[in-house]
Amino acid sequence: VSYDTELEFKRLIIKDQLRRVANIKEEDIPVIKTISDKRYGYRSHTRFNCANDIKGFFKKGTNEIVGFPDKGCLLLSEELNKSINELEKKDTKTEIKAASDFNSIIHFSDDSSSSEIIEYANDLYYHRDINGFFQANRYLRDKMIQQVVELSCTDKKSTFLDICSGCGFFTLPLAGISKHGYGFDVDSGSISYAKKNAMLNKINNLNFYKLAESEIKPHLYNPDVVVIDPPRSGLSKKGRHTVNAINPPCIVYVSCNPSTFSRDLKDFMKNGYKLNKLIFIDMFPCTYHIEVISQLVKL
Repeated sequence: VSYDTELEFKRLIIKDQLRRVANIKEEDIPVIKTISDKRYGYRSHTRFNCANDIKGFFKKGTNEIVGFPDKGCLLLSEELNKSINELEKKDTKTEIKAASDFNSIIHFSDDSSSSEIIEYANDLYYHRDINGFFQANRYLRDKMIQQVVELSCTDKKSTFLDICSGCGFFTLPLAGISKHGYGFDVDSGSISYAKKNAMLNKINNLNFYKLAESEIKPHLYNPDVVVIDPPRSGLSKKGRHTVNAINPPCIVYVSCNPSTFSRDLKDFMKNGYKLNKLIFIDMFPCTYHIEVISQLVKL
């Protein structure tokens, strides 16, 4: 299908999930703002497999490797495809991580190794482990950060919580316009890098903690906004309860799964929140993955 048709399909899926899972009436769904960029060549990192002189991805639902075509994967950047093509093949089955840093230098890591990647987004440097999470769409990272910052409505008097903060992707830019911020993530490696990134970017109004969202103590915080960017599984039931107990005036929820987003939204709406703004940012063209950024406000 054309790219315009793909985008329309995804908007329809978002609306369908909000109606069926969150029980929001059609007329109460905000106008969905759409942000997109190039359809191909957008990915700056990937995981692929090697075995028996074949490099490629697993065939869906199997462990059979389908080799890359001669020109590589359409979704990967040109430099990634070129470097993967030139990489020496391995006989033993191995998963390999490949990433292009902000200087277009390619890093490889297999099952038994690691590598530090330096990313650059929104005028900030991010160091991360090649195995750690970072947004893969190199064309939309800056716009994604800018939308979250805008929806957070923070200023120099504001405090914020960033739940599932990773290496500080949203935490660092939010700190630049806020009084103080707190980042939480269950992964100790991500928290270590978040602290390092704050120091490297000379940001000193942040605290990071290795905590799952369900372990945060609500009585310790009174933020103006809570930013949430969970994995595809969304927030845990206890995590949703924790955010409701914190009860901030504003929640900015970033999700790559409209189904779990709608489920979590339903719990927040029971606590008096309204879905005020909704952005569909197509971080994953040519795939079924759908990314949304939302603003929830207290009625």
